[in-house]
Amino acid sequence: MPISPGTFNHYGEPLAKAGADLQLEIAAALKTLYQKIIQDPDGVGRYRRNYEAAVKKAIKKWRKARQEFVTHSLPEAYNRGVKHAEAEIKELKKAGIEIGPADQEISDIAPLVRPVAPF
Repeated sequence: MPISPGTFNHYGEPLAKAGADLQLEIAAALKTLYQKIIQDPDGVGRYRRNYEAAVKKAIKKWRKARQEFVTHSLPEAYNRGVKHAEAEIKELKKAGIEIGPADQEISDIAPLVRPVAPF
């Protein structure tokens, strides 16, 4: 996926989708619980256990998606961001613009980018 300022916003989508899926699965389990309790109030204990099992399953699925995001998608996004920044810096240097070191202290009066005299 090419990097642009707009694509950075989309790297978190798998995690957001996993969270939305978790909400939907828990809501569906809760709806089923309520429907069964309405039909048979005496079976509330059995239905509650089914509900709790469904919630645990949904949470386990979400945790797996979260772990996948943290171990794969997040590092990939970081690496792509670094490569994108390096490419931009290279283009700026070609244009004669020097970029100061990343660890320099930022001053209110010192510019972050300063022109370089051509050789």
